[in-house]
Amino acid sequence: MHDLSRLVTDQLVRSFPQDSDIDEIYRACQDPLIQAFTQCPSPYSRDDAAWFVRDFSSELRAAGTAVWVIRTSSGEFVGVIDFHNKEGRSAEMGYWLAPDQRGKGYLKQAGQAASKAAHEHLDLDFVYARIEENNIASLRAAQAMGFTVHALLPGSIYLKGTHRDAYYCTKWLTSDVPESATIADPLEQVRQFHTVFGLPIKTDGADASVPHTQTRWQLIAEELCELLEAIHGATAVAPIRAALAQLADRPFQSETVDTLAAADAVADCLYVLYGMALETDMPIRQIMAEVHRANMSKLGADGSPVMRADGKVLKGPDYRAPNLRSILYPGS
Repeated sequence: MHDLSRLVTDQLVRSFPQDSDIDEIYRACQDPLIQAFTQCPSPYSRDDAAWFVRDFSSELRAAGTAVWVIRTSSGEFVGVIDFHNKEGRSAEMGYWLAPDQRGKGYLKQAGQAASKAAHEHLDLDFVYARIEENNIASLRAAQAMGFTVHALLPGSIYLKGTHRDAYYCTKWLTSDVPESATIADPLEQVRQFHTVFGLPIKTDGADASVPHTQTRWQLIAEELCELLEAIHGATAVAPIRAALAQLADRPFQSETVDTLAAADAVADCLYVLYGMALETDMPIRQIMAEVHRANMSKLGADGSPVMRADGKVLKGPDYRAPNLRSILYPGS
């Protein structure tokens, strides 16, 4: 493990924990978010920090994994990243940042360097992370580090004496990756987008009379018009757009909404759309994954959503449009 004790990049230095780190780890772990969303004890004492540095670190190295303290090149304490629960060539990644170091892009850089070291020196091909459902900052960080978010699994993480729902995220460290490993269920991809960008997710019973329905049907209508334009051209679809614009101008009246009929229509729309994908030989899982990748790249440089004053999601500096041509016409 001679190559692992100190990892250096342009901005950061990662090294095995030392006694000189104890006080800074202790201070950082007074943060309520670290105590709420990680396995660190609450309340957190200096003895806990000493155990982390002297015992936990040694236990991980003995098990064939590692933990690093992250610092800037100038020596500022940033946080911690580790691999644990190693089984064969897979392990779980854990991480946290001190409150004053969040939103600076450090975790993305640290995670990529740690992943490279894990593959080259810890013999890991696959890592995963379990992220408590309310820990949106960590979910954004996982996305930035290249994890695929597969599903929200009920009760899959045990924190502070209770089972909690958690996102299950995976990352392959090799180039030989099964296609299914990087493509999540489409509904879970959309759930991730809603979660990260702060869009509504209703969980207290079906009700299509909520105000957001007005925005949602307009988005559906816009995509329908784009589909029709792709088939018939913009001129032919202009009357439909005009009629939909008139409907959009009407005040939303929740009392006219039939939730049961709306649910039937949503299901039928999905069924028909999947049918079109089959009839036209569109590899829809790969297409959805690429569109989802592009949507998630709208995040800002610090991993946070870029929002306009009216709530519209804007494209961040790292946005990359979906490349569907490479999927539909590989090699062209």
